[in-house]
Amino acid sequence: MVSIKKLKEKAFLDVEFLSRKLKNPIIIAASPLTERVEMIEKLISCDVGAIVIKTIQLDCQKTHEKGFIKKYNNGLINSTTYSEDDLSAWISKLKLIKNADRIIASIYSTSSKRIIHAINCLSEVGIQDVELSISCPSDSDCQVFNPLKIYGIMKEITLNCKANIIIKISAIDDFVNKAKAAIDGGASAICISDSIPVVKVDLNSKSLEGSCIIGYSGSPIKPIVQRAIYELIKHKVKVPIIGVGGISCLEDVLEYLHLGCCAVQICSWPLVEGYKVINELIIQLNDWCLKNNTRITDIIGTIKD
Repeated sequence: MVSIKKLKEKAFLDVEFLSRKLKNPIIIAASPLTERVEMIEKLISCDVGAIVIKTIQLDCQKTHEKGFIKKYNNGLINSTTYSEDDLSAWISKLKLIKNADRIIASIYSTSSKRIIHAINCLSEVGIQDVELSISCPSDSDCQVFNPLKIYGIMKEITLNCKANIIIKISAIDDFVNKAKAAIDGGASAICISDSIPVVKVDLNSKSLEGSCIIGYSGSPIKPIVQRAIYELIKHKVKVPIIGVGGISCLEDVLEYLHLGCCAVQICSWPLVEGYKVINELIIQLNDWCLKNNTRITDIIGTIKD
């Protein structure tokens, strides 16, 4: 059982985020950490700003394989894809969660009709912020999401739903045009990056790990993601940006915020080290703000170009 430490003196960690004000800019990314109700409630007790549930896959014909997660070169490789539970099961689970106002849903489909149906169902249980995940490295169907496809889907969603839509994209492969297309279609925010697509050769079997393209996350991808965020800002992306990739200490969070992110998502670090690091990180961030007599909002986007 992890002992949750409470803040003795609270700094100004809150940030404005779409339909809500987050207690702090720390968001737990969609992952195995956010699959079960008890895990989500444990994360809520760590005082995180928000939690993105494991991505709900809406295309009925697709099969679910559990996949693997392994340590590799100071990071993680994984062949995981989506939640084992369907939309109906998740609706039931969301009704059980206390403080569900901190929940962001994550969904995936190539069909705008299924996406719209899911968003409207989620809104009935109070979910107003939805992340549309379109860049899972282990799902080859994500390749259909070129800028034109993204714009078309976002336009249909905007016309038929009131939710705030966050588009999650990868920090490679035309990310600037994909982000612009999403925003032109009505996206409220950009989340970057999903795991970076890689291959890993297994010398024993002389084949690819997972027999396909897999995802790479953790500290080694941080400069790749930060470069992508820099490019988005340079191209005058005006919606909030959520930075994801390689966060494993306070300094990493501060880097993303200085660069211009309104919040960060974390996944690989607590997967390896456990929930305690999340609680410790929030305390460190609070102490840093008190020591420097500053609000979190005062440092966002202050990097010198």
